[in-house]
Amino acid sequence: AVDAALSHAGINVDQVAGVSAHGTGTRYNDAMELTAFRRLFGGRTVPTHSLKGAIGHTLGAAGGIEAALAAPILQNRCLPPTAGLSVPEEGGQGRVSAEPQALQKGCLLSTNSGFGGINAALLFSEEAP
Repeated sequence: AVDAALSHAGINVDQVAGVSAHGTGTRYNDAMELTAFRRLFGGRTVPTHSLKGAIGHTLGAAGGIEAALAAPILQNRCLPPTAGLSVPEEGGQGRVSAEPQALQKGCLLSTNSGFGGINAALLFSEEAP
């Protein structure tokens, strides 16, 4: 889903400044997402957060809420903290934080997973690529 979103938008992975992850806080989901992010970004550490620790899992509304918050995140160049985070999953160290994280100029990647293997990825930018 992420590769398709990047291709469709004509955006290079190096232009992704931050990630709003599905991040349910479950071992399997978080490990799967972190594996995907490591494959996507290679050795580059991209600031990552999840809203679910702050607002809970809103099921089908999760992606819409993340989309609504993308504009202020990009405008302020600040990724919100991941509420309730104490010890990141393996591979999340240096990516996920319980503190706000500064973002460089670029796009915000939002990932969401649904039941039955349905996945979605959206890219948000302050300006057209």
